[in-house]
Amino acid sequence: MKATGVAYAAGTVINALSLGVGSAFALNLKTITEVEKSKETVLVSDGLKSKSQIVETALEYLGIKEGVTVKVKSSIPKSSGLGSSSAFVNSLLLALSKLFDLDFDPIEIVKINAKISLDCGISYTGAMDDAAASLLGGFVVTDNKKLELLRHDKINSRAAILIPPWNRKKIDVDKMRHGETEIIKSAIDLALEGMYCEAMKLNSDYCCAILGYDTTPVRLAEKSNLCAGLSGNGPAYVAFGSSVDICRLLGEWTKFGKVILTTIPSDPAFKHLNS
Repeated sequence: MKATGVAYAAGTVINALSLGVGSAFALNLKTITEVEKSKETVLVSDGLKSKSQIVETALEYLGIKEGVTVKVKSSIPKSSGLGSSSAFVNSLLLALSKLFDLDFDPIEIVKINAKISLDCGISYTGAMDDAAASLLGGFVVTDNKKLELLRHDKINSRAAILIPPWNRKKIDVDKMRHGETEIIKSAIDLALEGMYCEAMKLNSDYCCAILGYDTTPVRLAEKSNLCAGLSGNGPAYVAFGSSVDICRLLGEWTKFGKVILTTIPSDPAFKHLNS
């Protein structure tokens, strides 16, 4: 018997690294994870078998003592600030819950995801915002320290992702947490009112300045009447808005790197679970 879990990528509205409160939205790029029972636990990715601390930790949290083979496929670019790790953990937890006939509460899955991310050192904050957007769809605001979902809006939209040729820059955690964080506080207040576009702009200005990313892609998107910003700790940028405005931006963004056109799904990822 096999079971499958599916989860979305996530774009950033507010980076939780500064004040512990984050906001994100789902992007319709998917990670698909298939699991089946086996004698030993192994992860198969890109045709290569390996041991995985993430898989072992997930089994512990779910109280599963049997071995499993985990096969993962993903269209989410790695190490780009698009929540690829959160998507993998979500899809893994969903698949394991299905395989072992465990009742799951979506918010509990998101909380376990955040705990696994912290335990395995794949996130500074647990990335509950990414995990929630990846699983629930739409837009979310979360308190990553308290593991609370503060707001969830089901908003459909067109979206674009820019993957520039440069690698992620060094993350200065101290500066992110001790800079002019009143800017991020204002962004949080806006997001809690559902004003995601305005919040995204403040967050992007703050993060790009500290992390050393060019804001030109953001300004070009804003000139096209789109909401835009740096995603996570970079290097990807994300934008959302109307199809016409997204198409107008395409010509400008292709000068900076690879552009992926997609949507913001409002349906939860677990609707894609196999029967």
